[in-house]
Amino acid sequence: METYGWQAALLVTSLPSLLLAVLWWFVARDMPEQHPWVKPAELAELSGNPPTTPLRRSPRAACSACLGDPQILLVTLSYLVDELRLLPRDVLELPVPRAGPETLRPRERLARAHCPIVAAGFASATGGRIADRLR
Repeated sequence: METYGWQAALLVTSLPSLLLAVLWWFVARDMPEQHPWVKPAELAELSGNPPTTPLRRSPRAACSACLGDPQILLVTLSYLVDELRLLPRDVLELPVPRAGPETLRPRERLARAHCPIVAAGFASATGGRIADRLR
């Protein structure tokens, strides 16, 4: 990042995700019946499952349900714990300037360092549910 700058680092890390999203857009389907790669034998096996019906809720209720979903909270917590494990000790020791001359305490630094991780966990789940509704 020091050699090429943050823009190049952002581009290099964003391109694989963008390519994967484009691939997913063309390959993924909502129902197995819609996908050309699903064989008739597989469809016959799936026909014994109960039918799925999309939930009709307001966006606010859907977002609240998503943010309160225990599975989403557990996944977000697992990411947070994993990042805490990988966080180098020296990051916690560095002074981070605030608006004034004082510095943040280690606990505040830790909380600020993991806000993007927690937000990404909620955003990915919410984005997935919104995308399901838009299709």
